Order: sequence, then structure tokens, then C-alpha cells
Amino acid sequence: MAKFMKDIVHEVLNRNKVTSMVGQSASVPSAGATPTIPGIHRPNYQREKSRERLLPERPGNVQQTERATEQTRMNQLSSLQMLTTAGAISRQGPQPPARPDGKPQQGAQLIGKTRKNQYVWLFPSPNRNIPSISYSDSTGMITGASTHPGTFFLFDQITRELPEVSCGVLGEKERNGLPDVIKIHSKDQQLTQKVLREIYNQLNRPSARVIESYVAARPSRFLLDCFNLKDGICVGLINGVSYVNGIALLDRYMKNDPESSFQFDLRDDCLLITGQSGYVETVIEKLEKDAEKLFS
Repeated sequence: MAKFMKDIVHEVLNRNKVTSMVGQSASVPSAGATPTIPGIHRPNYQREKSRERLLPERPGNVQQTERATEQTRMNQLSSLQMLTTAGAISRQGPQPPARPDGKPQQGAQLIGKTRKNQYVWLFPSPNRNIPSISYSDSTGMITGASTHPGTFFLFDQITRELPEVSCGVLGEKERNGLPDVIKIHSKDQQLTQKVLREIYNQLNRPSARVIESYVAARPSRFLLDCFNLKDGICVGLINGVSYVNGIALLDRYMKNDPESSFQFDLRDDCLLITGQSGYVETVIEKLEKDAEKLFS
């Protein structure tokens, strides 16, 4: 996980450096300063046209006048057609904005489906008519977080290390009190896509371990809100432990350490530990070792 965050932060810093170098462009001569080339005569067309208008009317001039009148009539007809078309478009409702190059905007892209049936989606330019993704920035969504709570800790680190990326949740919380969908958004589409691909790789990596542990010494507001926790605490998680097995682990630990001081929250398939930083890390380490010995 540390290497994963290091790679993403390195990518952001490099992109910012290249952007600043491109912004320092060399000065370009003014468009109005046209150099004079010796020996070349440049006629003044405006002066010649003014002289022609002062001459007596000739047959050729009459034809030009008729053509100008016809062109004016055609322009008026084109304007009427444009107004009619604009009215038809307004009655049809707002149209999706086009990209600067004239091509249609990209739709949602599936980054992948993990081994644990979690879907990772990228929305390069979300449709504003869909309330759930009403961001103007590039957006990503990850499903199945409620059944794999370790996912929240991955995004907790992203939130703290990459302020350019914002994290939130979508929809109501599930039966175990955790939201099921995490969504992120950023003004940098390439950064959003890179984060989603790295998250997908983390979630999809093969692992023979049944029990996994996570610790956040200084949890972000995102993580605290997901678990309904208060500020100023350290948060640890043992993932892959059922409700009853979590009770057994706590009973064994407290019998060996009657003076232990920490808070716990038993949930489906996970055990949450909170308390002072340093102490929580020790508790999580011992619980994980005991769980691996019993359940692996």
C-alpha cells in the first residue's frame, strides 16, 4: 500500500512540474507588427475599393448590386432557418455537451471486476441529469465496500495523501452499518483513472490470507464518517472474522490482558478496534496472530 501511494504521488508531482515548464513559453512578436520587405509593393485594397464606389454606375456595377441584394435575401433566409432550428432544439431539451474536438463525450468505463466481485467504474464526464453522479469532474465508483471494509482504509490513505482527489459514499448504509459504494472525483481525469486502476490492482491481487488487518493512526474525516467514529482516535480493523469469532478473539485477548483499555465494535465479517495510537496497533497485531492461528 505504501508503494502504491508513493507511485501516485510521484505521478502528480511530475505532472505539475511539466505543466509549469509548458507555461513558461517564449515571447512571440505581436501579430500587428508586420515586417516591411524592401522592393515589394503592397497595394492598399481598402483605398482602391473606396475609389471604385465613387465612380459612376456601370452595367457591371448594376450586376454586382443585384448579386449583393440576392445574397442579402439568402442570408435572411438562413437566419430564419437557424432560429427555427434553435427553437426545435430548445423544445427537445438540453443536449449533452460535446468535447472541444467535436467528438462525443466518453461514457462510463469498467476498470474491472475483482476476485471478490467488486466493480470499479470510471465516469470520464458524468451526465448531470443523473443525480447520483452529479459531479462535473471525472468520477469513479467502487462497489462492495460494505462486505470488504478494508476498502475504506485504502481510500482513507488516498484522501490524506492526495488532496486533489475527493472521496465520499453513495446511497444508504447496509445492514452492517457500512456504505456499499465509494465514489471519488477529481478535475484531473488521468489522475482519477490512475487511482482507480491502482485501487483495482490492490483489491484484485491474489492472496492466500483469510485474515487481513488495517490500521489508521490519524484517520481522515472520510474514514471516521464511514464507521460513525469521533475525532482524535486511532482505528484498527480485523477483516475476515465473523461476529461470533470476533467475540471469541476478544474474550481470549481480555483474559490475557485484563487491564486492556480500548473500544471495539463487532460487525459482520470484521472486528473494529479504536483507542489511543500505539496501543491499537499492539491490539490489532495480537488479535491478527491469534485469528490466523485459529482460523487459517
